[in-house]
Amino acid sequence: MASPDFRLCIFCRQLEPASKPCPKQKSRDSAKKSDHFGPEEQFNQLCPLSADDEKLLKQLQDKPSSLCKRCADYNPLKAFELSEPLPSGLIPDDSDKFRDYFVRLKPYELALGELGSLALQASCPFCRLIYRIMPTEGIRPDTKGMRLTPYPAYVRHAGWQYLAEETRTKSAIFLGLRHFSHMIHDLQVPLLFSDNEPGVQSSEMTGPAICLATEDTFHDRKQYNGRLIEPFVDFGFAKNGLDVCWKNHKEYCISTKPEELFTTKMIDVLERKVVPYPKGCEYVALSYTWGGIMPEEGALEKKTLPQTIEDSITVTKKLGKRYLWVDALCINQKPWDTLSVQEKAEKTQQLAMMDLIYQCAAVTLVALSGQNSNAGLCGVSREREMQLHETINGRTLFTIPAVVEDEMAASAWDTRAWTFQEGMLSKRSVKCPGLQTPSTPVSVCSPPSSAISSLPYSNGAFPCANFLSPWAGLTIGPFPSPRGYTRTPRRGTSPAHKGERAFRRGVGAAGRGTSRSIRPLC
Repeated sequence: MASPDFRLCIFCRQLEPASKPCPKQKSRDSAKKSDHFGPEEQFNQLCPLSADDEKLLKQLQDKPSSLCKRCADYNPLKAFELSEPLPSGLIPDDSDKFRDYFVRLKPYELALGELGSLALQASCPFCRLIYRIMPTEGIRPDTKGMRLTPYPAYVRHAGWQYLAEETRTKSAIFLGLRHFSHMIHDLQVPLLFSDNEPGVQSSEMTGPAICLATEDTFHDRKQYNGRLIEPFVDFGFAKNGLDVCWKNHKEYCISTKPEELFTTKMIDVLERKVVPYPKGCEYVALSYTWGGIMPEEGALEKKTLPQTIEDSITVTKKLGKRYLWVDALCINQKPWDTLSVQEKAEKTQQLAMMDLIYQCAAVTLVALSGQNSNAGLCGVSREREMQLHETINGRTLFTIPAVVEDEMAASAWDTRAWTFQEGMLSKRSVKCPGLQTPSTPVSVCSPPSSAISSLPYSNGAFPCANFLSPWAGLTIGPFPSPRGYTRTPRRGTSPAHKGERAFRRGVGAAGRGTSRSIRPLC
């Protein structure tokens, strides 16, 4: 089954005889006209893995494996050891130096040719890694110019120019897919409402990638590396990040609780009941997509809550908190015409203070996965997606997913006005994606931009990154797209998509200054 006579088809997402054409391709001419394939260079880079895909890859790993001729000639370990890639913003402008740079980089890039002719051998471990990070929808058989290229890991995070040169030289190397047209040169995002700060360097190469295990890296290139994780989240990493904020950012990230907040109700996650707000309590707030799913009467006591809410109770306990605020339970949800005059007044008051509830929360859980509240939190009640890992010449290589901002932009959560407000106002948040394997959850806190110089640094790294090695990052405005901004149907890695993400991050900073995005690997 895993012999060179079989290939992994990136269009059918299954094993096929190498001698037969892919049934979905038909002919090149019909493929160009087909609606089955996405617009040229606009593909979905989130790469969700189906259960069949995961089963197939595990079966292939149990078979004898060796590098195919193409991958052996390429030698991926050399790319990790010898390549010296630069971010787009540091590539020389001078034409001769520009050309020389790409001549030096070329031996460490793997051109994939026309995708319809790409043969990924099932018995080759590196072919399987490429298959895992290949877009699962929107790619076209007639697409040319795709290549696997090395890049420094820190460029996945906007604002990387704040890193010290010494830190950048120790950055891990990733291998990711890039189309020849997806080169951005020195794109910077201005910080809104800030006249004194320079623009922030945009992130790039944010899609899925191939990493080398930290213990196997060359030349001490370990900073900002990914890592293999367990199927279920260890929330100790997120708790550590929040503890750093609570310890160091009291002046910036802690809101004074107004008296009207004392009229709210909270879920006591230990007693499993809704109680009046305990004065001075630190609580967790949930930001999620209802999707028409309402808890039934008595669901809290009976433990029959929608899965996202139930998982949030679990996470609240894991974060060392006792109280949780969820609108479906803490605001009266009975039909309006059945409420008394007093109940109507109370509900009106609660709805009017939603901004305070999220602003004063110790942390907001942001549930990005699924279309409704039954989706649950990935890594809490259901396993996270498979990270493919392979051994090549005694060293471990594995895959990581696209950055969380890409999944956030494609989520149902990002389309709701309520959640837009919740994300904007939360002082701290833990984002719980559905696909983000090695970077779940993502802890975020938001000191104002004027306070950057006073925040604790470690070894020239980003603020609050001292406990995050081997991966930390800075993101400007980790918030949803502003409403009314035109969005494309499919999100890929084209310059237009990059510009949109950069625009979203810049606008997200409006009114609050910059945000520091802390990425504990759990």
